[in-house]
Amino acid sequence: VAYARAVEAAAEAAAAAAPVFTCRTRDVAALVLARHGPLSKEQLLGCLQQFVQQAGEELKSLVTSLRELLDSAEPSSRLGTLLCNNRAYQGDEATQPADASRRAPWFKSSRVGFVVSWSFEPLGLDRARPCDSTEILLEARQRVGSECERVLAGISPPPLLARAPARTPLVTEAEGMRLHLSSNNSTGYKGVFKRASGRFTPQHGQCAYLGTYDTAVEAA
Repeated sequence: VAYARAVEAAAEAAAAAAPVFTCRTRDVAALVLARHGPLSKEQLLGCLQQFVQQAGEELKSLVTSLRELLDSAEPSSRLGTLLCNNRAYQGDEATQPADASRRAPWFKSSRVGFVVSWSFEPLGLDRARPCDSTEILLEARQRVGSECERVLAGISPPPLLARAPARTPLVTEAEGMRLHLSSNNSTGYKGVFKRASGRFTPQHGQCAYLGTYDTAVEAA
């Protein structure tokens, strides 16, 4: 129970510290994802950064809200939290009860390899299937206004940077032997080379053939 309470308290503190995801901020994210999605959080942040740079004085309050998000300590993490937690009613939210559990999420995440992408896929009130987003986007455009739409039209998502696969940590000792590390060798071990077959072979001076191995550690 104590652990669960600590987890809940930490989540509440993080939510309190997060920038306010206003209705218009949500609308901007929805319009960007509807136009260019699915996008990774980094790409969406790049679009929001472009919006801040291109927006004029007429959108000052919206820019201030976006800057608060972009300038936070961990904007990618904050954006993910905001997208996960943000829900909205279809239609006029002001006339709906405040029960958040009855709201339908606007944003959906999906993972391909290392990349998590977000898309604008609002669900119906039963949350079982997507609903027609045309009316939702129309209302979003009306809320943000024509100037905001003009700025959004000039935004292009930055390219998605490929993430290098994580490198296996080097081992300094195996089977009672101290291994020889090398920062100049792609395998990380001195005298160990990876063959085209994917197996590893050790080479030491004029020594005879030492065989091939499944792993670099075995060859080292």
